[in-house]
Amino acid sequence: RLLQCVDDETLVDEVALPWQFGQWRDLQLSVQGQTLRAAVDGRELFAIDDVCLAGGGVALVSSEGRAFFRDVVVEAL
Repeated sequence: RLLQCVDDETLVDEVALPWQFGQWRDLQLSVQGQTLRAAVDGRELFAIDDVCLAGGGVALVSSEGRAFFRDVVVEAL
C-alpha cells in the first residue's frame, strides 16, 4: 500500500502481494521529476505521475504481525 501523508493519510495505490512466513522482499522506491516508481523483487508495481514531492521522509510500516527491515538505504539520485 502506498500512502501519501501531508496533513492526513491518502491512499495513492494498492497491490496485493502473496507472501510466505520468513520470506524477504526487495522494495525499491524512486522519484524522478514528477514520477514516483515502486517495485518489489524487480517487478514494477506503481508508476505514478504528477507527484508533488519537493522533500520529505520515508516510513516502512507493518500494520499486522511482525516485520523486519534490513539494508535500508535512502540516497539522492
